[in-house]
Amino acid sequence: MFSKCIKEAFKLPHRSCTVLFPWGIVECDQTECGHKTAFYHGNMDAAQRSFVQRQWSKDEVNIICATVAFGMGINKPDVRFVIHHSLPKSIEGYHQECGRAGRDGQRASCVLYYSYSDYIRVKHMIIQGQAEQSPWTAGCGRNNMRNSDGILEKNTENLLRMVSYSENDVDCRRLLQLLHFGEKFDSGNCGNTCDNCSKIKTLVEKDVTESAKQLVELVKLTGQHFSSSHILEVYRGSLSQFVKRHRHESLSLHGAGKHLAKGEASRILRHLVIEDFLAEDVKKSDIYGSVSSVLKVNESKAYNLRSGEQRIVLRFPSSVKVSKQGKTEVTSAKGSLMSGKLSPPQSGSPAQPQPEVDLNLSAKLFSALRLLRTVLLKEAGDGVMAYHIFGNATLQHLSKRVPRSKEELLEINGIGKAKVSKYGDRLLETIESTIREHSKADRNSSGSNESSDSVKRRRDASKAPNGNLEEDDEFTKSTGRSKKRTATRQNKVSGAHNSMEPVSCNRILDDDLDFNDSYHDTEANAEK
Repeated sequence: MFSKCIKEAFKLPHRSCTVLFPWGIVECDQTECGHKTAFYHGNMDAAQRSFVQRQWSKDEVNIICATVAFGMGINKPDVRFVIHHSLPKSIEGYHQECGRAGRDGQRASCVLYYSYSDYIRVKHMIIQGQAEQSPWTAGCGRNNMRNSDGILEKNTENLLRMVSYSENDVDCRRLLQLLHFGEKFDSGNCGNTCDNCSKIKTLVEKDVTESAKQLVELVKLTGQHFSSSHILEVYRGSLSQFVKRHRHESLSLHGAGKHLAKGEASRILRHLVIEDFLAEDVKKSDIYGSVSSVLKVNESKAYNLRSGEQRIVLRFPSSVKVSKQGKTEVTSAKGSLMSGKLSPPQSGSPAQPQPEVDLNLSAKLFSALRLLRTVLLKEAGDGVMAYHIFGNATLQHLSKRVPRSKEELLEINGIGKAKVSKYGDRLLETIESTIREHSKADRNSSGSNESSDSVKRRRDASKAPNGNLEEDDEFTKSTGRSKKRTATRQNKVSGAHNSMEPVSCNRILDDDLDFNDSYHDTEANAEK
């Protein structure tokens, strides 16, 4: 399961720092991926947790599979992905956990994998957790018991709001989050960074009051002993063995929802649960230990619906969703909700890379600077994190601007006099050596191209009836000289490379800059 999450998150060509929130402790330990990964949860002792935190902060691992116990105080600004493998318990918790991505102002993505069955599991956890606390409050009077019931009710309400957020495949994710906190937001400013805004779709408003009434009535007709999936089967006219076993094919409302697509009927039923017209009674099987639920009718709310005092109007996407590439989109049973955190759109034309800086040189320089930072980090010892020396945004600016003096270093965001005094010489030495290597590689490449042209000219000349032997002799001499020069250069480059290579240096795996990405040129101090 988790491998799919990571593979989808790592479709980009570069590796990135990722926090993945699974169900709990067991799934933290079971996660296996082909990346440098560590797990973190509340059952680990203090020494283990501290060790994982140091690995994470020092870039020795680039993926943390963690429960919410993962320390909020850890300042890791270059997290590119936050992945929730299952449903958070509240929008507040989800918002807080997503906030760990993109603190450096660069592009980041938050992915939530959601299935309605997750709601049943989380609700069972909430009820079970409350039940485990009840013995402690049983002898403390009625007031404490009422408080316990109030906490359970509040936690359930928070969970339902999270389900509503996840079920909504129409409205802007950013808008939904900020509305929850009482803030206003114009979805036009989203910039198509969430899954809903990025879809090209036509929305249709439908009054589904009659269907809602029928579903509530069907729950009553079946004795309020069946799950939502069974109610949907009966409503849409299924003749499965389970339906026949309970003789539900003979009910008056059997097949009443045939005209609705399965997704529409499901959306209406879940809306009834979210808005408390129906309630999910969650139970755990004594035989298999699995969690199941049955639907119950909330009579006080259902009365308003049946009497016509309340109407239900929902917005649905058109039956065919078309992606930006013009291909029909198919949503799996357990879909993912993505929202990207991007730097604010810049007015005018988008920023372009500085023309005087070779992108290949910039990429090589960034790798060399990260390598230098790793060496400096090892020299600094425990207690010093990578971002204490230089943040990724600072290294990014260095690789773009290519400063050649200490005065130019001071012009880089994130570098002051203290850092120039402490690290300036080694920075400039790394920059100069990278430039030299890059220049030599360019010359070798151009020499190789010239030789290829000479070979082509010689081949053409040999095909001519009167080939110029004098030119052939000159070509042989020049080729011999070229081979000697190339061998000499390669030896020099090899020697220089070996002399600069640090001893026992772990290479960083989270190459989180894509130099062909337009976001590479966003200023480091941009707001998220």
